[in-house]
Amino acid sequence: MAAISEQQTLSPNVDGIVAQAYRPRNPATIPPRRWIIDRLLLGGTVTVLTAPGGSGKTTFTIGLALSIATGRPILGMTVYEPGNVWVWNLEDDLDELERSIGAARQHHSIEDAEIVGKLSVNSALDGSELCTATEGRDGMTLLEPVFDKISAEIKAKGISVLIIDPFVSSHAVEENSNTKIDKIAKAWARVARATGCAIILVHHTSKAGAGEVSSASARGASALTSAARGVLVINKMSADAARAVGVPDSDRWRYFSVQDDKHSRTPAEEARWFEIVPVGLSNGDSVGVASPWEAPPDVPLYSAEDVRAVQALAASQTLRRDFRAADWIGHAIGGEIGLDSYDPANRGRLDRITREWIRLRYFVIEKRKDSGRKERDYLVPGAAPTSIKDAIGLECGS
Repeated sequence: MAAISEQQTLSPNVDGIVAQAYRPRNPATIPPRRWIIDRLLLGGTVTVLTAPGGSGKTTFTIGLALSIATGRPILGMTVYEPGNVWVWNLEDDLDELERSIGAARQHHSIEDAEIVGKLSVNSALDGSELCTATEGRDGMTLLEPVFDKISAEIKAKGISVLIIDPFVSSHAVEENSNTKIDKIAKAWARVARATGCAIILVHHTSKAGAGEVSSASARGASALTSAARGVLVINKMSADAARAVGVPDSDRWRYFSVQDDKHSRTPAEEARWFEIVPVGLSNGDSVGVASPWEAPPDVPLYSAEDVRAVQALAASQTLRRDFRAADWIGHAIGGEIGLDSYDPANRGRLDRITREWIRLRYFVIEKRKDSGRKERDYLVPGAAPTSIKDAIGLECGS
């Protein structure tokens, strides 16, 4: 398709302007919507993911990509249609992306065979630049050959999900122009429609935006979110929400929610919550990984007796701070409160309890060398809880 300039004059095609008579159709013959991931991502459509800086959007999209590629609900969401995923990042270099992917694989126990041939990763900083539209003296030019090549690559590689992160770096036009952004958004929609691929355009919020993020918080022209079939918004945990679930203010940066703020093809639902879990890589780096998280129920998660029981264990055996260790304290806590510590979905909750007990001085971190002569963090008994009230720090509403 030839590039179209805004100033180019076209002869209007009036032949297709005909009122089409509606013919009633049996709903059973209508193809069902292709949900790739549970009420979040629809095949053949464009979804905009809007989030403020530092909220966990890239961490979340990496987790999403790995979930779809493996077919596993590592983010706590059912994958209805596993498939190949293409992540095209325009902000980070390949080393940084490898850190994020490696940490997520380590945290969720993802083997090489689960993603080889299923995950493609491009980085603009390592040469894979992307520009879908330009503008100059003759107006805007939509680079149709770029979209055509992307479509061909999607079909050739069997890509079911394409993630562009961020959208603002994928074009070179005025981002506040609704007319121009609408053309780009609809070009992406044509690619999604023609290939059946679900396309996620990661987008920043406006700097002027404050408070809770919604689809209206997206920076630039509103045409982008208007053209999308779904608009996912990421919100950091607020101070009030942190107090309600017992998360220390210093730790609330670790928690964020994701919710569809448009609901164009699905009923509104509650936000899904995630925790950024620090994962230590073998090269010495610590990298955040998105893990599903649930606010504690409106009952105490533990009692003073539970604290004393785990303290007694710590007095007779070693308990480590690292969840990867066989003697991780989370196993002892889980055994006392009836929570499966070997289920990755429970790691965040058990880690929060551990951090709360350290904050309350029920346990003290002691650094000493293990059998391999490496310095590790061990937990030893500290102050004893004086009452049940003192030990229910994670009670909802406390």
